[in-house]
Amino acid sequence: MNRRDLAVFLFFVALSAIFFAPLLFGGATPVPFDNLFRFPPWSAFRAQFGITVPQNELVSDLVLENYAWKNFLVESLRAGELPLWNPYLFTGVPFLAAGQHSALYPFTLLFFILPIDRAYGYFVALQFILAMIAMYAFARVLGISRFAATLSAIVYAFSGFFVVSTAFPMVISAAAWLPAILACVELIVRAEKSTRAFFFAMLGAVFLGIQFLAGHIEISIYNLIITAFYAAWRILTPHPLRPLSPLLFGEQERGEGDGVRRVRSLLIIAGMTLTGIALGAVQLVPLFELVQNSFRSGSASYAQIIGYAFPVRQIVTFFMPDFFGNPAHHSYFDVFEFMTHAAPAETIFWGIKNYVEAGAWVGTLPLVLALFALASRKSQ
Repeated sequence: MNRRDLAVFLFFVALSAIFFAPLLFGGATPVPFDNLFRFPPWSAFRAQFGITVPQNELVSDLVLENYAWKNFLVESLRAGELPLWNPYLFTGVPFLAAGQHSALYPFTLLFFILPIDRAYGYFVALQFILAMIAMYAFARVLGISRFAATLSAIVYAFSGFFVVSTAFPMVISAAAWLPAILACVELIVRAEKSTRAFFFAMLGAVFLGIQFLAGHIEISIYNLIITAFYAAWRILTPHPLRPLSPLLFGEQERGEGDGVRRVRSLLIIAGMTLTGIALGAVQLVPLFELVQNSFRSGSASYAQIIGYAFPVRQIVTFFMPDFFGNPAHHSYFDVFEFMTHAAPAETIFWGIKNYVEAGAWVGTLPLVLALFALASRKSQ
């Protein structure tokens, strides 16, 4: 890494700090405590605290679940107890096995250093920085220019998916590592010596293991699927595999033949994946045992599951994310009456998919760049 790369990393830190400035420097918190007043016993005190309508009822999980998990985790460890069992929910439930509390995720250390409500802001800001650095590194490994790699990093970290998922810290914590894992796959495929390929495999296994510890198994599975497809494409495509850039390891050296490298890459990437799963087994094994006893197991048919997929009309939200309304908006502009009206309910959302869980808008910048690329292609 040279000074220009360091300058880019500092730019990422500044960008995240600016975006999350109210959380980092202004005393604000992303935890929606106002949503508690929608439920008893807090609802009895709405008038006393001036709470009429919650800012965004859709992000209640952060205060009803995640905040409670972090609080229990911190209190248990400070009392010298392993949080294996949560006695406060019904007659008690397994805690550490569940995973979504991210107890084993390295960045969770912040919640032991800072007040829990303040720690969330720093935690999320750091995940955005991590996502930008990981995407920047992946783009540079692909040979993309420093400027284009910087844009790629910004597009990835500040995509609609990441922004709406800040209400679910374990989601962005797992997703932030994906570009780093793909970078390791690319480096394995292009490594001309087995020793270098093994080094990148161990690095990728560590990244895989850490993202499992974030605690959101769905995103982790997506990461595995994307990694598998990317690896298969890089190994099986007929075009020659480009060797590593001399910028990484000095002069290029001649290694095995192309066919041997493909087989070697397949075996090493498979080993990387298995090792990563093994590193994450401390969370995955108890989680697997726990879900076998979940009431959700077998509660939905296959037809119901595939019914959760995006309907065709949801495609419009890839370009206009608020087309079906936004749960944080409490008024709307009537284009026929040319005036603003208060929302008839607490939020405005008439889509059929959850605004957060269906967040798929990539952002304005990539759409503009895509149009620019199309225009440039036509002009050529």
